[in-house]
Amino acid sequence: MKRIVSAVTAVIMASALFTACGSKSSSESSKKNIRVEGTAQEALEEVFYLTYTKGSVDKSYEYMYPLGMLDQLKSNGSYKSLKDRFERAQDKMVNDMKQSPEFKEITDTIEMNESQLAASARYFSDAASQFGITVDPANIKITKGYELHYDFVDYNGKEDSDDNECMVYIENDGWKNIFFSAAGIEERFPEGQSGTSSETFSQAAT
Repeated sequence: MKRIVSAVTAVIMASALFTACGSKSSSESSKKNIRVEGTAQEALEEVFYLTYTKGSVDKSYEYMYPLGMLDQLKSNGSYKSLKDRFERAQDKMVNDMKQSPEFKEITDTIEMNESQLAASARYFSDAASQFGITVDPANIKITKGYELHYDFVDYNGKEDSDDNECMVYIENDGWKNIFFSAAGIEERFPEGQSGTSSETFSQAAT
């Protein structure tokens, strides 16, 4: 099961779920910009807690999409409505939580290969197309990426073992979260094919 993000994801738009630092102290999390300066493991943990933290919409989107794409959404007026929908969905989820979720530990870190990184660039390009924005995958410079396996306790107190998703690093931007496995990204966004995102995201939200 993929974290718990599908609930908010389905309401928000057809992407993954975002947002930061529930149990982390503000002083600890402010020591550095984890999205840019941290490790993939630190970034994933921050993403996990952002999911359940009100008021973290902007930071969440920065973990989900290239900054250039977000700038275009802001300039064409689309960002505010997306932000409002995200906040409403997240507020409902947080208000319904029975307990604070807990990120337990990273159990495995697997380096992504070049083919999987290329598929990740197509993932972002495809996501941009959902907003009417054209982004050439060749212009998304992903320098490294990892599939991370981890254990956590959800907001119902249920332990989930060996969940997995990916963190990829975009040059001059930082870590981005993709809630598929590395093989899943490659399968859903194959070279030379487009138009797969609607089916992919609808499946992820179920």
